[in-house]
Amino acid sequence: MVKLLAKLAIVPTIEGLLYRTLKLIFFPAVALLLGTLIYLVFRYEALGASGIALPHWVLYSLPDGLWMYAFVAGMVVLWNRKVTFASVGWIVGAYLLGLLYEMAQQSFVPGTYDGTDMLVMALMGAMGFLHIKQIELTTNHT
Repeated sequence: MVKLLAKLAIVPTIEGLLYRTLKLIFFPAVALLLGTLIYLVFRYEALGASGIALPHWVLYSLPDGLWMYAFVAGMVVLWNRKVTFASVGWIVGAYLLGLLYEMAQQSFVPGTYDGTDMLVMALMGAMGFLHIKQIELTTNHT
């Protein structure tokens, strides 16, 4: 009976749950890996930069944007794709933390503020919300 219900997509199988879970964490993990590779291979001279010329925004802004995407998408996955009062606070908090950190580089945080970083981080953070199509709306305020 369970196999019949699983075929009808009423009862998920273990394989189906594992596949969906891997699919949900795949994109944030790839974003982190790609951002790290850009930073290490193309920016970090001590490791011997590759010599390939990439646009400035790809070298300096895209890694921040990929981090933001992974952070926000990871929070969405962590909260099981449910939009509740508590999850919205954490998800939006993750998004704002990245943007505020970049803005703080204008004055008191070590680093170089860049408007392109802000734009790329804002867009990629928004994509972190949208990469999971099946956000479950609830009225639970926990």
